[in-house]
Amino acid sequence: MNIMTMLRGDVQADRIVPRTGQTARLTLAVSAAMAFLAVFALALSLAAGRLADRWSAALAQSATIRLSAPDDQIEIQTRAVLTALGQTPGVAAARAVR
Repeated sequence: MNIMTMLRGDVQADRIVPRTGQTARLTLAVSAAMAFLAVFALALSLAAGRLADRWSAALAQSATIRLSAPDDQIEIQTRAVLTALGQTPGVAAARAVR
């Protein structure tokens, strides 16, 4: 083996995928699938961001109070909470949801 041949190296060594053949077609198909998945993930990410913004805007001016009480006390506590919320400045409306 000649030193110049060793220094020059293999001219095909920098080619990861051959130009033709089954390997080239498979690499092209996998690359296309990965590009599709990347674009799909980006679209889902943007859609999730818009949905989160809408939910955030809808819930920005609301609050939920959950009562846990025995059956005979739930009506009394619900009335007490609604009375307290009705007297609280800044509360526009309060309603009981069952």
